[in-house]
Amino acid sequence: MSTRRRFTGFGFILVLLVGTLMAGCAPRTEHTVGAILSLTGSGAAYGEDIKRGIDLELEAINAAGGVGGLPLRILMEDSGSDPSRGETAAASLIEQGVSAIIGGDISSVTLAVAPLAEKAEVVLLSPASSNPKISEAGRFIFRIYPSDVVEGTMMAEFALNVMGLKRIMVMAMHNDYGQGLKTVFNRRYRQTPNREIVDVQNFKQGQSEWSAEIARIREVTPDGIYLVGYPGEMLSFLKTLRGENLQIPVVSSRSFNEEVMQDPASEGVIFPRDPFDPERNERARTFAESYRNTYGEEPNIWAANGADTVKLLAEAIENMGPRPNEIRKWLSQVRDWEGACGLLSFNSNGDVDKLPVISIVHEGQFISFKEYKEARGR
Repeated sequence: MSTRRRFTGFGFILVLLVGTLMAGCAPRTEHTVGAILSLTGSGAAYGEDIKRGIDLELEAINAAGGVGGLPLRILMEDSGSDPSRGETAAASLIEQGVSAIIGGDISSVTLAVAPLAEKAEVVLLSPASSNPKISEAGRFIFRIYPSDVVEGTMMAEFALNVMGLKRIMVMAMHNDYGQGLKTVFNRRYRQTPNREIVDVQNFKQGQSEWSAEIARIREVTPDGIYLVGYPGEMLSFLKTLRGENLQIPVVSSRSFNEEVMQDPASEGVIFPRDPFDPERNERARTFAESYRNTYGEEPNIWAANGADTVKLLAEAIENMGPRPNEIRKWLSQVRDWEGACGLLSFNSNGDVDKLPVISIVHEGQFISFKEYKEARGR
């Protein structure tokens, strides 16, 4: 090979190398993060509200000048409430170079996506997943929704010490969310002498026929039911339960939402609720006013959580930088950060430290159980 040809070949490689380096150093024109939500499927009741909160906060941030003077862009993916679709969505977002992903909104999707995010060292911030296994998912995995360890233990102690339930039946959806809560609740309940879990029923996601479960309730005669599922399935079961004139006390989970509460079958159900309080929290009040002006209805905890995830990531990028490890480092240092859902801190596992408020459905609305008891005592 001639010297000229060797030089030409070397020059071509040099041009490619320089071009690649220049592309890598090209000035950033926007900040891009992803989101994986259940916009369809059984988790859509959460995903749609979370998306509204995300959209609202994103609009507010960009209207105020963006993040560090650059617009924030969110690439939205629908998991269909399906872990495999969530994995596909995560792979696509990671390939597109996002520095963080908001999601998932149900535990099974989050657990499927977490290994991909951790391996790629991309931050995953869940607005609504609670399975205890998420605590061990990795350094880049965070959530602003408390672990089932907190909720399951709290509700078992409430059933034991406040309601005095001695023979309880447990009904849990057969997925990561339902089984995670069931395990924690059962472990705590069984620690107390002279208390019995008379039966455990695992129901399917999307189930709407309950004759076998009703027959079992009549057979074992529990003095209470612990019900864990998604809104559609829980409402379907409660309608059937009350339709059979079975007035058994029901203790449930934070997945209870406004749609379920407004049905008469939900009257008296006790459940934990995250502390979203627009009357006492300035940030929550501002968010609620904006939400009402945009959507013409009251926001719920899921919408507020969606907004908080966007605001957290925006502040992380603003204060520490847009690279995933910079975002991870900033989130790991968050203490007493004020969001629409109150003060928020992350522990060493990326779990949020906050306690839910035990509430009861009363005349189609939820109120704290403490306020309910005080009102009845007067």
